[in-house]
Amino acid sequence: MLRGLLTYLAYTLTAALGLQWAMVSGAASPIWPAAGVGVAAVCLGGRAMAVPIALGLVTASQLTGATHPLWSQLMIGIGNGAAAVVAAGLVRRFGGPGAIRFDRLRSVLIYLVGAVAAALLSAVVGVGALEFAGSLAAGSTAMVFQSWLVGDLVGIIAIGALLLAWSPAGARTGKRPLDWRWLPPILLLVAILSHVIFFGPPLARAWAVYPALGWASLALRARGALLSLLLVIVFAIAGTDSGFGPFVAGPDGAVSLLILQQFLAVTGATTLLLAATVDERDTEAELRAAGERELSARDELARFEAILGLVNDSAPMAIFAKDLNGRYLYLNTPVAEATGTVRGELLGRTDAFWASADLAATLMENDRAAMVAESPTEVEETLPGRDGEPRVWRGLKAPLRDSDGAIIGMVGVSTDITERKALEERERLLAREVDHRAKNLLAVVQSVVQLSRAQDADAFRESVVGRIQSLGRAHSLLSAGRWEAVSLSDLVVEELAPYALDHQQRVTIEGPDLQLRPAAAQSLALTLHELATNAVKYGALKIESGRLMVSWRRSEGGGLDLHWRELGCGPLRPSDRSGFGSRVIAASIERQLGGEVERKWTDDGLEVHLRLPAGQLARARSDGGEEIAIPEASALPAKPVVTAAPKRLLIVEDEALIGMEMERILTRRGFRLVGIATTVAEALALAEERRPDAALLDVNLAGEFSFPVAERLLEQGARVIFCTGYDCDRLIPPHLSHLAVVRKPIDPAEVAAALR
Repeated sequence: MLRGLLTYLAYTLTAALGLQWAMVSGAASPIWPAAGVGVAAVCLGGRAMAVPIALGLVTASQLTGATHPLWSQLMIGIGNGAAAVVAAGLVRRFGGPGAIRFDRLRSVLIYLVGAVAAALLSAVVGVGALEFAGSLAAGSTAMVFQSWLVGDLVGIIAIGALLLAWSPAGARTGKRPLDWRWLPPILLLVAILSHVIFFGPPLARAWAVYPALGWASLALRARGALLSLLLVIVFAIAGTDSGFGPFVAGPDGAVSLLILQQFLAVTGATTLLLAATVDERDTEAELRAAGERELSARDELARFEAILGLVNDSAPMAIFAKDLNGRYLYLNTPVAEATGTVRGELLGRTDAFWASADLAATLMENDRAAMVAESPTEVEETLPGRDGEPRVWRGLKAPLRDSDGAIIGMVGVSTDITERKALEERERLLAREVDHRAKNLLAVVQSVVQLSRAQDADAFRESVVGRIQSLGRAHSLLSAGRWEAVSLSDLVVEELAPYALDHQQRVTIEGPDLQLRPAAAQSLALTLHELATNAVKYGALKIESGRLMVSWRRSEGGGLDLHWRELGCGPLRPSDRSGFGSRVIAASIERQLGGEVERKWTDDGLEVHLRLPAGQLARARSDGGEEIAIPEASALPAKPVVTAAPKRLLIVEDEALIGMEMERILTRRGFRLVGIATTVAEALALAEERRPDAALLDVNLAGEFSFPVAERLLEQGARVIFCTGYDCDRLIPPHLSHLAVVRKPIDPAEVAAALR
């Protein structure tokens, strides 16, 4: 109803305007805008709009004071409505489905054909009604028919196309949006040219407006071109009606009207055709470019898929995807090789196709667990190999989701780790063997035995056994950690466990789980053992009221701060003599590890504060361990021969206890010690400062080789021997291979003989 009412009002107003422009009284106008309104209304609203069109014509005729009878007015209205239906029907039938289009040449031609058909029908009915009513002057029928025909044609071309092109109902006028930046300047140029031409002298040339309309067609397509065309029509009619412009050829106004109409019709059709041609050309160019891009994308996709297939098939790992029921959606060549199948025959099948029932059930259970997991799941699966031997595969499986996020299966990547598992097993066996045969450990044990002192054999045995057990516990932890790191928490618990069993309520252990390097773990184990032994003999664990608190934290510099506090045992006093325990703590913590030891005797007990540098704390564990780099040989000058027995001796040893034992052995055999160094830098400094006659060098100083020290001592003329638990045949550089080597655990006679 609303659409019909709007059509009625629009048609009434434009028909009244056309009748006001009539240059042949009540019969012919230079343009009949109502014809364009009618065609647009029927195209958009359907055939029912013919009724409002007919009623609108009658109303406009009455409003403008038409003199011909009412029945002729009604006939003209019916003819105009029928003409609009004919034009719309032709456009819809032959123009294709969807909205009216002005971006294709074929659609514009069909629209122009429809416009001609509608104008012809309207002119036949309208002129016939006026002729039967006797409203036409004698001899004017042909001229009225021509002006009626062309006036309706101009209205349909200009007004109808403009309404359809700008209609929000779906008239599509090209794929490019209107460039609004060019619209104002182009419309201004068209308006200026039209005013100059159609309000100028009769000698003006109407075709001068074509360049501006052509620019509008090129830049603005159909919608902008139709707006420009409307401006030309308005100026042409207004100027001609005012007696200006090229279409006022003389006093015969009818002749001027027909020429004006022909100009407007030709200009309108040309503008529409030009805009459609430009739009269609650009559209075809875009389609060609899009087609080329699509072909290029398809070629690239095919190439990428081929490369991806090669990568997947060449990958040393099995890549596969399965649906919810375990059927293979994708698999690469390693999957087919691992399952002993052909790639094509396994697609769409489950693992039951190639595996035993139990193995297939196990694989399906792992797949289902991966489908419901929120993160990728690691799993080890044992599959039969082609040689019949089991193969171990480590896989990473995750849910397979569609574009909506729904789980449709699982995807997995699996690697054959059979050889790696075998290597790991051999590595564990080797670590246990090395743990049992460690020569350096024997040397430490030897030092413990020889340095221990006691009043009788039982006390001596107890002290030695306790210290060796402490070393054994430390080495068990090192073996569990693959000789890379030891948990400080585990170490403290292990060392205090023999004493805490009888004093569980009085021993408190607290601190973060820090990781110690092997050397630090061994030294700290002996230190804790000595402190615990003293606590049982003299301190907090000797009396019932005593309490022992051990706590630690990471220091600001990244090192270790450990507090040993004995409370409730009364005032303790330091011993007048330095026993083995005190010497062990000082040598291990301060000399070997570069730390600090602070003791404080209080009225309530004893406090010991141990500080270790950050370098004694282990980092994250490495799978491959640390590799020791052997320095390259450097050219050395000729070495003088030492003939006299050396007396001044330098010991370079990173194990504090071994260094102490070497000092004891060699001082008893007449050597005078100039110092014990635990690092290469410290050894070089002592060599420069004290110029020893001889030196006993441990080959490996906590991962750093002592070869630069040997080279410098040889330059100074000193006698140098190596002391190590390594197999030195491949370790010592060729230019130092002539030097004597003693093995750990050391034999005092062998060392003394080598130095002399």
